[in-house]
Amino acid sequence: MRARGVLGVMFIVALVVLSVLVPAVSATPAVPVPRPGNPPRTAPPPTIPPPRPVKVRFMGTVVDIDEGTEDEIWTLDTLGDTPGDTQEIVVNDDTRFVEALGEAEEGARVWVLAQVQVGSDGDSFLLALIVMVREPRPEQGEPVHFSGEIERLPGEGPEGTRHEDLEGTWKVVGYEAFLVTDRTIILPDGVAPVEGDWARVDAFRQADGSLWAKKVTVLETGIDEIDVNFTGIIEVYPEDSGDPDHPYTGDWVISNITVTCAITTQVVGTPEVGLLARVKAVQQPNGDLIATKIQIRNAPPVAIKFRGIIHSFPTEWPPEWPYRGEWLIGVVNVFADENTVINGTPAIGLMARVEGLPQTNGGVLATVITVEEEPPGPREIEFTGTIERLPKHWQHGVWIVVSEEGVERQVLVSSRTQLPLEKPDVGTNVHVVGTETGGVVHASEIVVNEVNGEDLG
Repeated sequence: MRARGVLGVMFIVALVVLSVLVPAVSATPAVPVPRPGNPPRTAPPPTIPPPRPVKVRFMGTVVDIDEGTEDEIWTLDTLGDTPGDTQEIVVNDDTRFVEALGEAEEGARVWVLAQVQVGSDGDSFLLALIVMVREPRPEQGEPVHFSGEIERLPGEGPEGTRHEDLEGTWKVVGYEAFLVTDRTIILPDGVAPVEGDWARVDAFRQADGSLWAKKVTVLETGIDEIDVNFTGIIEVYPEDSGDPDHPYTGDWVISNITVTCAITTQVVGTPEVGLLARVKAVQQPNGDLIATKIQIRNAPPVAIKFRGIIHSFPTEWPPEWPYRGEWLIGVVNVFADENTVINGTPAIGLMARVEGLPQTNGGVLATVITVEEEPPGPREIEFTGTIERLPKHWQHGVWIVVSEEGVERQVLVSSRTQLPLEKPDVGTNVHVVGTETGGVVHASEIVVNEVNGEDLG
């Protein structure tokens, strides 16, 4: 009996010990044993958000458009500290154009919003999101090149070497005035020209007869010979020099510019007073011009018409010829002689309409100057004319319409303009209604009158 009691006590003690040990063992977590062939599990890397797209904004002048690829590559002169700073952008079908002030094309000054992209080759590039035209392309007509002593600078002369201090109307002795803008390249960089310095000018004839300088190079005085090119009206030429092999040698006067035709000068065509002549010459250190080639053009000069603000006009004149002399209307030097008809009384700030013949050294020789009595400001206008040029995106931008009177007008078309349903062709006769401010017509409605000779009215 005693043995059974002892065994019972031992059994109870064993149960108590097991009840204490089992929870302690179960509290220890089991370590998983990886199966053969399977790597141990690792925690996933933290999620990194993609970088935000980088956007840049800048201004520049479009100097080249390469359409040879699926997306166009535009090169812009960014007008940086160093002349010739350029930036390439990619323009595709998603690029938004804002062309209220003109067409986005070579020569136009634009504001660009672009986004940095990375191509498949790993190289970064700028994708244009928005291209906004700030200034339209200056009309680049016939190139004109000349050199000479600086006679007049803008205002009282430049106050420093900043480009904006040099913008305005310049004049070189013996040649007509020309306009320098923020698109003009002035070399050397940082130059501060003064009257009396020598300058080489590369310019373009504008539609209104004025000259816009693309590049002005300020040179040291006492330079060697300089190449000069210009076009003008033949006023005087030697009809018989006495040399049958070189009948035109001697001094010519072409648009008030004297040029010498030497025996080595090539004369192409038969000269006549009143015809145009294209001259290539070499300017000597003393200022004389020796022609290397004179090419006669058979067509006489074509009269032009334009409208602009009167900035200056003659204040002294012969009693029988009031207001005769040199005017500045818009950016054009206008010369009124004894044959010019002047309607109205001029005053600074008034608008004037000019008809005349383009000159190479005097802007325009006016046949008629009509002074408008009211100062420039918004006025209602309505006229009929023929479309001469349309912007790339015809529903926004500047149309060129020649009125029935032969006046070329800039017509600004915007989202507020009521337009035909379909794009009209160049040569279409249209009726324009709008307001005119500063020589630009802001169109409220354009109605097509005639398409391909068919009257739609």
